Amino acid sequence: MAARSTTNLCETRAAMVRDIVANVTDLHDGDQPWLLLETLQAGQPTVVASEGRSRSRSSLARALKSRLGGKSAAQLWNEIVATVERVRVQSTTVEVIVDIANRATRIAAHPVTGIDGVVHGVQLLVADARLVSPPIGPERAVAIIFEPQTRSVVIRPDIAASVIDAGERTSFTLPELFRHIHVDDSLAMITTLLARPQNTGDTWDGLMTARMGNDDIRLHAVLSATDDARWRGLVHIVNDDHGAPPTLETAALTALGTVTPHTALALIDITHSRLVRWLTDPVPGIQWKGTVDNRDTPHPADVERIFVAAREIYTDRAARVAVDNIRLRRVDGGWTVVDAVCSILPSADARDNESPLALVHFTIKGHRDDPDPVPSSDQGRPSPFLASKVQ
Repeated sequence: MAARSTTNLCETRAAMVRDIVANVTDLHDGDQPWLLLETLQAGQPTVVASEGRSRSRSSLARALKSRLGGKSAAQLWNEIVATVERVRVQSTTVEVIVDIANRATRIAAHPVTGIDGVVHGVQLLVADARLVSPPIGPERAVAIIFEPQTRSVVIRPDIAASVIDAGERTSFTLPELFRHIHVDDSLAMITTLLARPQNTGDTWDGLMTARMGNDDIRLHAVLSATDDARWRGLVHIVNDDHGAPPTLETAALTALGTVTPHTALALIDITHSRLVRWLTDPVPGIQWKGTVDNRDTPHPADVERIFVAAREIYTDRAARVAVDNIRLRRVDGGWTVVDAVCSILPSADARDNESPLALVHFTIKGHRDDPDPVPSSDQGRPSPFLASKVQ
């Protein structure tokens, strides 16, 4: 009799487990990880990561469709959208339990904010409330801003200090970025960011690899042109994503990276007179503009000669120019003297004159100890090609 009672009890418990599993299958925590949403456009959240994989701004409704089955789907969907919008507007973590048709659902949302407090994205979890509440762990996503005027990437100071050990710095030049991160299709990224967006909402996304300690980690970046004339977006870790092969142009630029000693190759943004990316190791020991302060890197007496050469490319459409004996400010004082040959990169884009790129070949000639006449507070000379442009 006791054995039969035990058997009945086990069967009863098994039946209860089957009922519970049947009720929570579509919201089971183990199968429904956090989603990363990009929320820069009000009322238009899009999914950029799910299950550790990159998503190219897919529909949130589609991503949640398998989780919201049943008659209560529409009401639950409205609660999710309202929660995401609340997080976007208030920049605060929200966790609510929604009880619809005798079914409790946990909605948890966490903002990913930029340096100015703007919410770039939301980490979202939708799960059965009877499951153990998952903790909101450390951010696996970083909000970034690309400043077109300075050609620099800006992140929050806490992220800069903890992730890349940058101290109090929050702004980083493109050459610094490309020294530490390999973008699968860097030329597509560069040409997109340097060209003026045609519309608010223009986008770019791509995969990249960064070195963290002894490991290579894969990252996915999504960027959108916003109505404050910036590019804003998210960078997040992805698992085993394999990007599309780089374009022929990117592959060709990468192949240029092998040069002889005492030479270096770089991409230059002619319009803003800014370095964009080194294709080789950079000229050593130079204090590049934007890394310590905003002084122009060349000696002020050489800046005008550089602008004259740039004008031949930008205005006169010269394909190649050369400037000799340029003095570049050294970190430890004095100047490194280089000769530079600049060749314009052709572009099939109709906007190729909006922000042309050039390949510059530096040849190191020697060093000089001329005094530095420029105070560290100087902001450098503005590019002469920006006067007629609205940035």
